[in-house]
Amino acid sequence: MTERPARIRAGGCLLGIALALLSLASCMTNEVHEARGVLVDVQSREIQNADSVTLRGGDGSVRSFRVSPEVASNADHPNSASHLRQHMMLGDPVVIRYRQTADGLVAVRILDASPS
Repeated sequence: MTERPARIRAGGCLLGIALALLSLASCMTNEVHEARGVLVDVQSREIQNADSVTLRGGDGSVRSFRVSPEVASNADHPNSASHLRQHMMLGDPVVIRYRQTADGLVAVRILDASPS
């Protein structure tokens, strides 16, 4: 008889942990973060849409981002793969707005940044 309540408690605890992780995962995909720096790599299979970019921040940190197609199709500030490569070659700073997902960092917008 004592085994059953222990199993119920363990199952309830596991359910609570699973719900907390699910809640955390949904928050991670919705919140938009921002990173500033210079592009040190741009990968693409076509001229329009970049597949990924690598950013070196002012503190020397290096982060890679998958690039959402909405980066190139943004009506306010479209950034094609070729334009991003131009930023990389000239060392022009950018601001990357991104979401943290279970699959890694995903850039949803890349903007020109003024030098700091």
